[in-house]
Amino acid sequence: PPPPPVKWVQPPNLDGGFDVNATVPFVVADDFLCTNASTITNIQIWSSFLGNQQDTNLTFVLAIWSDALPTTTAVPDFSHPGTLLWTETFSPGHYTGPVYGTGQEFFYTPATGQLGTDTIAYLYNFTPVRPFCQQGSANNPIVYWISVYAKSSTAGTSLQYGWKTTTTGHHFRDDAVWGTVTASGGYAGNWKELVTPPGTAPQVSLDMAFLLNNGPLSPDCDRSVRPKWVQLPDTSTNGLDVLATGTNIV
Repeated sequence: PPPPPVKWVQPPNLDGGFDVNATVPFVVADDFLCTNASTITNIQIWSSFLGNQQDTNLTFVLAIWSDALPTTTAVPDFSHPGTLLWTETFSPGHYTGPVYGTGQEFFYTPATGQLGTDTIAYLYNFTPVRPFCQQGSANNPIVYWISVYAKSSTAGTSLQYGWKTTTTGHHFRDDAVWGTVTASGGYAGNWKELVTPPGTAPQVSLDMAFLLNNGPLSPDCDRSVRPKWVQLPDTSTNGLDVLATGTNIV
């Protein structure tokens, strides 16, 4: 069969971009738009590691959220992930992560402002067992958020994973955000806007590099999909079962 169509893509900035620390306890999220209901059957995340020290024993937790709009009466006053709609965990062996390319990058931990460097970009590829059903349409577009964090199965490791930023020409709507997860893997909900590090002039928005592929429509996913033809069974005592075994065809 042909490959699934690309639903959304924000390509990586391989030269002068940032790799935002998304290693436990940190989680990073970015928004995307849905204008046609379908299943998300493939997720690809451009990534790097602090100092090019790759952790090959990572477990990834991906999630998709509703969009929480900014308000003037509560904090935060910017859009961020709202209700958790879908999540799936990918342990080693259930994803691929080949080298994608090279470039001079900064590894950025927003919680501390710490900057490191890296030069190797990886493209991590995830195929969900339970694809997420997005419900947007041309007349009713829906904004979703996708979040990523990684945790190592290697005890005591100091290796750090980062989600790569996209190019400035692919900024969509709101800044990406970062937050933290609890020791049990829950989300603290303490989202903060993601911008370039303090001291950079001017400070500008950051968005993340990812690709989403669409799967086929299905009645379970898109309620506008209707049967072409239906003739229901007569289950009363007036119904018949017509022999269609062996040489008999109906």
